[in-house]
Amino acid sequence: MSNSNMEKAHTEKPLFPLRNLHDELLIVVFERLVELSPYSLDACTGVCKRFYRLALPIKYRDNVRAGNNCWDVRTKRLINSGSQIPLFVRSLLLDDRHKYGSDDAEMLIDVVNACKNVRSIQVLGSYRFSQKVLDAIEQNLPNAKIEYRAEFPREEDGYYEGWGPEGPFPGDMNGFCSRQLESLKIDSFWAVEDQGLPVVQGSLQKIIRHAPNLKHLTSWSASRCEEWRGVQQVLDLRLTSEDKLPVLESLCYIPLSLHTLRTWGTASGWGSLKVLKLAVLEPLVLLNSFGLPSLRSLTITKTSQNYQYQVAEFDKLPRIDAPLRFLSITNIGEDTLPHRFLSLFSDTLEELFLCRHRMGHPDRGYSSPEIVRLNETCPKLKKLYIRPYVDEKSEIWPLYMLKDFSHFRVLQTLVLGMENHSKIQPSQSLCEKTFSTIQDASPSCKLSELAMVHEYEGIQCAETGGFEDLLQGAKALCKIAWDGTLEAGRRKERYYDYGNKSACESAACAAILSSPDHPFTRKYGLGSRSYPKDTIWCAKQLGTPDAKDATDRTSWAREELLPAGLITEDDFDDQWTPNFAREIRKKVLGDGAAIEEHKKLVKEELRYWKRRKELDDVYGKHWSLYDVLFPVRQGS
Repeated sequence: MSNSNMEKAHTEKPLFPLRNLHDELLIVVFERLVELSPYSLDACTGVCKRFYRLALPIKYRDNVRAGNNCWDVRTKRLINSGSQIPLFVRSLLLDDRHKYGSDDAEMLIDVVNACKNVRSIQVLGSYRFSQKVLDAIEQNLPNAKIEYRAEFPREEDGYYEGWGPEGPFPGDMNGFCSRQLESLKIDSFWAVEDQGLPVVQGSLQKIIRHAPNLKHLTSWSASRCEEWRGVQQVLDLRLTSEDKLPVLESLCYIPLSLHTLRTWGTASGWGSLKVLKLAVLEPLVLLNSFGLPSLRSLTITKTSQNYQYQVAEFDKLPRIDAPLRFLSITNIGEDTLPHRFLSLFSDTLEELFLCRHRMGHPDRGYSSPEIVRLNETCPKLKKLYIRPYVDEKSEIWPLYMLKDFSHFRVLQTLVLGMENHSKIQPSQSLCEKTFSTIQDASPSCKLSELAMVHEYEGIQCAETGGFEDLLQGAKALCKIAWDGTLEAGRRKERYYDYGNKSACESAACAAILSSPDHPFTRKYGLGSRSYPKDTIWCAKQLGTPDAKDATDRTSWAREELLPAGLITEDDFDDQWTPNFAREIRKKVLGDGAAIEEHKKLVKEELRYWKRRKELDDVYGKHWSLYDVLFPVRQGS
């Protein structure tokens, strides 16, 4: 090699390391990243054109949201002429909460026509949905399965544009027809609305009669589905045995009348039912009369604080021939367990939740004889949630009681419930000490995971989730490591936001909540993803909070924030509403004496966002490449 070539080889810079990575490896990284931190994947799309080409199909593959409103920029980008993004979409989320069933749904129809490879569709709407959109789905996406989430519109949410002086009439919300509907999930707010019962009753009647492939009929929770103002909330759908009704696989907390359940069973039977969640016992007796050969999961709860289940109620139940693997019973009002009822499933039961009545007494729990007898009643238990009895004078459970758990033959996961105000509180050291005590008591102990939670969290998970949710929210958790040693169990944290967040996102959320740049957010614990939109929304309400006219509510923001550049005209056109809990909304806007303090905190926080925007304008944003390649057309 000549000297000139050698000098040239030494002076040439090596290739950037990322260029040496194969596309397949980067795709694997992006696939993992979309699960751990979707926002980080967004940032990766702006690194270079190669990252953009590889990450964009993953970003727009699942849960792509499209709204039925003219100001939704993401939806406009999705239906841009010539865009390849719709071809990446496999699961679609259609948000119809601004229209709630209006036939003015051209935006959603355009999205359905553009996304030709969709396999599943989730709809957020009410008890009516545009039949034009459903017809477009059936024509263009005949194999797509629809999951529909219906909620009764509330005026305070600000979503529903068609809210009249007397609210939505039953005639305005009268259901829909779809052969592709596979799952229907309804809210429980209808139970507290004056017109909720006739609206939901009539809508469900139409939907169920015209959804032959419906498999899952559920409610968000058991709350308010039992009674309201002393009136029993029961849905009588007026079905007939001649109707072609769907064969359900899960029925959760829907307060159907006994006549409706009987007619449904006569028409299609309950033999395929796998998951059943009830707030009263009577439907269980009726369903059992039709046979439940496929039932795998049963949850029995009671939402009323004034009612407790008695053991005698379970003893009176007839024999239930069902291969149950999961059983949850909450609000038991006695110190004894329903052993006769539990023994019906002794050959198959593997997971068991047992929650006492929520009375707030630290000493309420199950005694050692009850735990010993439970081991004999359910010998195949692998996962158990229970609250052991503890004397208020003691600082830990008695040693003999902990040894009782070691004699369970195949028990692998044990979750101990604790009273919130008890002297004994969940801690990692107590968890490890308890685990070691149980393990040392018997050499044949199979226990590999122990967790401690407050009982109110256990009851929530028993009603809506399962052991995975319970372990993720445990206050203390330990388990056997791969080498046989005891280690602290890794668990996911819970956040204010309703969606799942990764560790990186949670750290950012925690930083915002503790930062002095966010005094308003920190004061009220607003953990929304939509910074700074939640603060801007609050600012637009602080003019005259009680005023019905939007102009009066936004007067302060227009007079003080707009001239200072802390808010823009576009912000006043934005109809977005934060998903605040009702108590937070009341704290923020309901305290008239604190309005001036709210204004001061809001202004201080918006100054931070103004500074941040100025830096973004200088250094750019990670989605700038997206805007260049797929710009929003003017006037679209």
